[in-house]
Amino acid sequence: MNIMMHFSAIKHDFSPFLFEFPQFIVDKIGLEGIRYYGLSYVMGFLFAGFLLRVYYNKGRSGLNAEQQMNLITAIILGVVIGGRIGYMFLNQHALYCNKL
Repeated sequence: MNIMMHFSAIKHDFSPFLFEFPQFIVDKIGLEGIRYYGLSYVMGFLFAGFLLRVYYNKGRSGLNAEQQMNLITAIILGVVIGGRIGYMFLNQHALYCNKL
C-alpha cells in the first residue's frame, strides 16, 4: 500500500477551540471561546514567571519580585503588540501598501 494513499484519507476537522462559550455569552461579551494557542500563551507566561521566581530564590537571578513582574509585563506586551503588528504587515499588507 502506498503511504501517500494512506494519508490522503485523513481529513482535518479539528476545532481551534478548547472550550466554546454558549451563544448568549458570545452575544454578551463577544468572545467565542478559549482557543488552544491562547491557553499555550498563558501557560508559557506563567511558567516563565515561575522560573524567574525559582531562579531568584536559588540565587541565580538578580531580579527581585517587582523587577520580575515588570519583565513579565513587558514580555506580554511585546508578544501581543508584536503579534498584532506582524499580522497586520504579513496578512493585511494590501490595506496598507496603498497608504504608504
